[in-house]
Amino acid sequence: MTAQAKNVLFVCAGDPARSLMAEAILNRIGGAGFRAFSATVNGPASATSTVTDLLKSNRLPALNHAPARLEEFCNDGATSMDFVIVLQPPLAEEVIARIPGHPQKANWRISDPGTANGDPIAATAALRKSFLELENRIKLFVLVQHDGRTRKLAA
Repeated sequence: MTAQAKNVLFVCAGDPARSLMAEAILNRIGGAGFRAFSATVNGPASATSTVTDLLKSNRLPALNHAPARLEEFCNDGATSMDFVIVLQPPLAEEVIARIPGHPQKANWRISDPGTANGDPIAATAALRKSFLELENRIKLFVLVQHDGRTRKLAA
């Protein structure tokens, strides 16, 4: 019997780079066991070309969509989530609590790729650092979840 894929929503406030990278990484690493989504709260509607280039250089398909607004996941007819992972804490708990159902929630402290202050070399390095942090965290997440049991996520 095949288990149903677990839905995972990655959420950022502001710049959507981290949530978009996390979505792409989990959709590749997680295989058929996971479906990843990305959402932003008050952020721009699309990723920069630097994010797209980084995804391509890591053999990840560049996402052909912008991150959704978090409100899209708060409606009664929205896709049910098993996990909600905030990549830019702290987001107000009441914002995340509006997501229907009872998803497990976690806060992952991932470096902010927007800290380079206009220096293109530093910006690329910061984005790459965030990508590597996400990739490592997601590999561990998948490993823990693939043992057939859902364990409580560590914050």
